[in-house]
Amino acid sequence: MYKLLIVEDEYIIRKGILSFVNFKELNIYKVLEAADGKVALEIFKEELPDLILADINMPKINGLEFAAACKSIKPDVKIRSEEHTSELQSPI
Repeated sequence: MYKLLIVEDEYIIRKGILSFVNFKELNIYKVLEAADGKVALEIFKEELPDLILADINMPKINGLEFAAACKSIKPDVKIRSEEHTSELQSPI
C-alpha cells in the first residue's frame, strides 16, 4: 500500500484527479494534496509519501525544486511531474 501526494496549484485539476482516479485499485491508501510547492514540502517532510504527482509550474517553489528537495530527504520516493497549459497550441 502506498501514500500519494498530489501537488497542483489549479484547484479544478487537483480535484479532478481526486474525483476520477480509483486510488484503492492502485493500492494507494492515503492521498494528500497541496496547492503549492512550499506547502507540499511541509506535508512531504511530515508524511513522507511513497509517490508524488506534481505540477512543474507552481507558485513559491516550482515542481523541479520541490522534487530535488524531496529526493534529498527520501531518495527512494517516486515522482511524476506534469506540465499543462490552458492555451491552445497550433500545429506547425
